[in-house]
Amino acid sequence: MSNILPPLYLSLGFPCQIQYIIQSFAPPFGRTPFSFSGCRRDVLLDFLYRKRDCIPDPKKFIFHQQPKGDIGVCDRNWFYWHDFGDNHPQKLNLKKPNLDIVIEKYRHIQKKWDLIDRDRKIYFFIGNSHIDFIGFVKPGETYRGAFGLDAEYVFELKEALKFNGFTNFKLIVQNRYLEDSIAISEKNDPDVIDFYFHETRLDGWSKGYFFNVSYFHHAMCAEFTCNAVKNFERTDLPENLFGVYTEKPSGKKIHIRPVGENFTRGLIERDGVAIGMLRTGINGFFGAFNLSEDALCPTGYENGELLFTGGHRYVPAKMRLPDRLPTLETPSPAVKKTGNAKRC
Repeated sequence: MSNILPPLYLSLGFPCQIQYIIQSFAPPFGRTPFSFSGCRRDVLLDFLYRKRDCIPDPKKFIFHQQPKGDIGVCDRNWFYWHDFGDNHPQKLNLKKPNLDIVIEKYRHIQKKWDLIDRDRKIYFFIGNSHIDFIGFVKPGETYRGAFGLDAEYVFELKEALKFNGFTNFKLIVQNRYLEDSIAISEKNDPDVIDFYFHETRLDGWSKGYFFNVSYFHHAMCAEFTCNAVKNFERTDLPENLFGVYTEKPSGKKIHIRPVGENFTRGLIERDGVAIGMLRTGINGFFGAFNLSEDALCPTGYENGELLFTGGHRYVPAKMRLPDRLPTLETPSPAVKKTGNAKRC
């Protein structure tokens, strides 16, 4: 039965925006304990290793207040941020019958999780680029410590999913940190699709949220993610996409420079400014971007042309880089000597 069912797309968090992205492009999708609640990375592992469930326990509730003033319910580092009304100190509704409704809701979600066909093809999505989550970091702790998706954690997450019984899955990682993204990609794991999402405002507070800046950016994220999955298992893609490209018909040029020890990444530059990230190699082709008005988000490769969101098409210019570069002789101003891009 599992072999004839279409793939299932499920969220592992950390933010609920991952669920919105899945729903934008990838039916059939399901609801998981992480679709509209959030938890720290250690809590996710505890859940998958069956050390706890997702059902909130009122006896263990504490109130968590973010720096901007929002307040919500937390149970052992699991944040039930959308279940008790507005996140305002005077508007939280923890009284019956709402409390009983929320508890019963998560009992149902836990039961649905336990009943998932473990042999069905599943794409699990996880990300840590949502700006709001900086408000869940404890004093004296780093964002990476609470929600980092470094290589060691991601491959531990794979083992935890196997422990939970899943046998036929791929893990799609939307990574906030370039160095973590590169380290994961250079493992060339056929079951992990990792790409780089960087929101410059993650380091401070602003009026906008990542994925919610505008409908344009929300649609761009969804389109990008969809194409990343579609391109992941293609076998007809060129191994080397480094070089100079010219847009049709505007004539604008971009330069794709190799990044990473094994050149599994390409930094997309226009006029010396990093505007995107592209990945090639054993796991196929996809890209990523720094969220900005002039960002280029790679979506595919057809007939020798690089395709991007918004219908942009680029063709190779005459000047090409060698197939393999022993070192980065002239790194871009946006690249450190280590090969990692600076924060933008």
